[in-house]
Amino acid sequence: MYKDVCRRPAGRFVASIRGFTLIELLVTLSIVAILALVAVPGMGNLIADSRIAETRSRLFSTLSLARSEAVRRGTHVAICTTADGESCKEGYSAIKAVWTQALLFADVDEDRIYDAKNGDQLIRVIDLQAGADVFWGNRYAIVYDSDGSIWGLTNGSFYIYDQAEIEAGVKLVLQKTGRLRQTDFSNSDIKKLDQNLGQ
Repeated sequence: MYKDVCRRPAGRFVASIRGFTLIELLVTLSIVAILALVAVPGMGNLIADSRIAETRSRLFSTLSLARSEAVRRGTHVAICTTADGESCKEGYSAIKAVWTQALLFADVDEDRIYDAKNGDQLIRVIDLQAGADVFWGNRYAIVYDSDGSIWGLTNGSFYIYDQAEIEAGVKLVLQKTGRLRQTDFSNSDIKKLDQNLGQ
């Protein structure tokens, strides 16, 4: 036999189901809006930092690979920026350019230009785009000597930055010994970067 369990006892009221009042809803929305205003700028910085860290990791790996290949092969190994993945951008020199891709090759004829006809051997084409930009602050492509040092170059610097947060970038100083040293941007670095990117 069917029994109605929802039946109210005689003489009692069952409270009706009710929602939020207008005041409760406004207070909740105000709290959510305040939290969003506080969290959004911090989230933008977190995203920029993440992009910079990923790009820095790719560049660091590229330079480490070039150095180890130069030592392993006992020859010059060069890195230059490329637009098409097949040739060094702007011929002989990577003139103060934003690097999106890099060619890594054994530079047999020692001219800093990748040319398979002259015996150069392509090792790898590397995509450096991970959300942040890479700016090489020196004129020439980088060449590692067979002992792991940089051939024909004094210290040079890579600037890794997010376009929305240039001040949050990092600077990788490539020393003559072939080692990398990371520093934060100084005011003069930011000014130098603005001048070069504005050209």
